Amino acid sequence: AEIAKVYKDNAARYAASDTRSLTQLVLPTEAAAKAVLAEVNGGKSLDAAATAKGLTTAKLTKLSREALAVQTSKDVADKAFASGKGQLIGPAKIGIGWALLRVEAAEGSAAKTLEQARPEIVAQLSETKRREAVTEFSAQIEDEFDNGSSLGDVAKNLGLTVAQTEPLLANGQVFDKPGVTAPAVLAKVLQTAFAMEGEGQPQLAEVEAGKTFVVFEVST
Repeated sequence: AEIAKVYKDNAARYAASDTRSLTQLVLPTEAAAKAVLAEVNGGKSLDAAATAKGLTTAKLTKLSREALAVQTSKDVADKAFASGKGQLIGPAKIGIGWALLRVEAAEGSAAKTLEQARPEIVAQLSETKRREAVTEFSAQIEDEFDNGSSLGDVAKNLGLTVAQTEPLLANGQVFDKPGVTAPAVLAKVLQTAFAMEGEGQPQLAEVEAGKTFVVFEVST
């Protein structure tokens, strides 16, 4: 049911698509557009013809027929979607002048059925549920600490064994043992540990986002 709901709510995402990418040059008059068209037909590229006149082309990327019609005109959009890569369209009257357009790419994809979309949706839902579980897990531990539970209490509830490090310096080195350092998993909590004002203040820290957590407290 959850998979079907995601599929329904994202119908546009799984629908068939058809887009065009184009290079567009807009000129002020039809005569100017026809002059450039003659140059292009004579072997000059649209970009080169534009540069020679101090103009620049614009890139219209992956537009649907409807989006292209809004940016240009319905006639231009219809011609673009009836043309293949490399074909030139225009001169065509659009809102800001006369346009020449070259089709750079025609891309499309078939619609996805629910069964075809299922693996993607399952992965999406699984990740969402995992994140929700992690958030709930973190909140539960923090609530226990707020309600007075000790590090030992929480460890027991989670089925964990408490381990104590040797005396550490703020840089992670073991005191009076050159070259010996704290376990790598503690690297991200040392700064917090040395900022704590006293003992008996258990904390929860996320070491690897959504995967690894450390429940710890300090002693001096």
